[in-house]
Amino acid sequence: MNLITLRLRLRPFHSADINATYLSWLNDLEVTRFSNQRFIEHTADSCAVYLSHFERSGNNFLLIEKTQDQRPIGTATVYRKSQHGTAEIGLLIGERRCWGQGYGREAWQAVLEALLAEEGMRKVTGGTAHPNRAMVRIMEQSGMELESVRVDQELIEGNLVDLLYYARFAEPAA
Repeated sequence: MNLITLRLRLRPFHSADINATYLSWLNDLEVTRFSNQRFIEHTADSCAVYLSHFERSGNNFLLIEKTQDQRPIGTATVYRKSQHGTAEIGLLIGERRCWGQGYGREAWQAVLEALLAEEGMRKVTGGTAHPNRAMVRIMEQSGMELESVRVDQELIEGNLVDLLYYARFAEPAA
């Protein structure tokens, strides 16, 4: 999966992309504040193992780069269940200087639209912890609808939080 938007390029993540910058995102507790990645100490080796799971899996691990300077700012994942015609998107904007500028929404929208255009794809989902207001806005602004809530599912900073799951269905074929 290769996608180009007005300001971004999303391309397959390669082993050469496992570098100090990428590792700093994964080990930054502010970046991973709402993710279970915060419980893991990420190393080049653990990231290489994770990347290997995408080989020949039908899933995608994408690097998000700014087209202006090819600077990596985050990653996106796509986990497909082709037997069911579904996919789930994950997003990480690791470069904190890029927060609040619409890059996450732009990347999410590009992946969502590409998936919904795939033959046989009927539904795309995503989820986040309730306090992650930025991610909630991204999903809502992309036309996804709240599908389910897992009440008090996780602990974040000592507080019980709900997990919110959003979905968008493909348009019926004409």
